[in-house]
Amino acid sequence: MTDLKIIPPRPKTITIALRILWGSLVLTSLNLLLNWSYYNTSILQNDIQISPFLDFFFVFVIYFYVCTLALYVWIIFKISRGRNWARITYLIVTIFSIITFITVDDINDTLLVFPLLNSFLTILDIILDIIVLYLLFFSLGSAWFKTLKAMSKTKPEPESIPMTNS
Repeated sequence: MTDLKIIPPRPKTITIALRILWGSLVLTSLNLLLNWSYYNTSILQNDIQISPFLDFFFVFVIYFYVCTLALYVWIIFKISRGRNWARITYLIVTIFSIITFITVDDINDTLLVFPLLNSFLTILDIILDIIVLYLLFFSLGSAWFKTLKAMSKTKPEPESIPMTNS
């Protein structure tokens, strides 16, 4: 008989973290649409002529965001499957995003330039990211990832086949 590894059930904290991640994805998408709408409205209301380079830049930014969102979906999926590297990748990306937000003067842009709803969504998204990090690294979720990692390192023993004389 083969001993099957029993995978521990996903803790409720991980399920909550995943729901927050999906909600954060929706907020990010909504914020992107609002930012795009704001830029287009500003350009049209002020009758600003944009150069072909700037037009290309807007298309590039949209393409970049779509690719980033696809990567985000993939990371959420891998976190839901208990992949420790996905959890660490999410940590690194979130820290980088928060540092960039603070140091590149995005706070002033977010709070002073964009409409209030965009500012609110951006700050809410950062708060949700911090909550998710806590749930993934400092709660029962951390133990779940460590258990899955330890289980993946153990090699199954080969099944013993009884020898028969023919």
